[in-house]
Amino acid sequence: MPRPEAEGALTHQTRKLRVQHLLHQGQGRRRARVGLVFFAIICWGSLEGAGHAWSSNEFEGEGALRVPVWPARFVLVLGTALAAFNYLLLLVQHLASAARGTAPQGTGTSH
Repeated sequence: MPRPEAEGALTHQTRKLRVQHLLHQGQGRRRARVGLVFFAIICWGSLEGAGHAWSSNEFEGEGALRVPVWPARFVLVLGTALAAFNYLLLLVQHLASAARGTAPQGTGTSH
């Protein structure tokens, strides 16, 4: 026959694990939102400079070593857009797992 204090300890541990699980899920959503906003702002702010570098055929450097600026500016726009899209996918994954009440799959941060 189980002891009453053992049942209470099990219930307490179960509640504690559930709360920790919910806190971890909220933290993942927060990180995804911050990453999405951060990279989206950088991407948006870089668009005008990339367009200007393309339309004005802007070059950088002196003498024989003059290189066009637009490739680097468009790589910045593309990279930040891809990063923002990745964070958007993470956010959708976290929201979907929260709606199901499960942990997000494949979002570990171990290297």
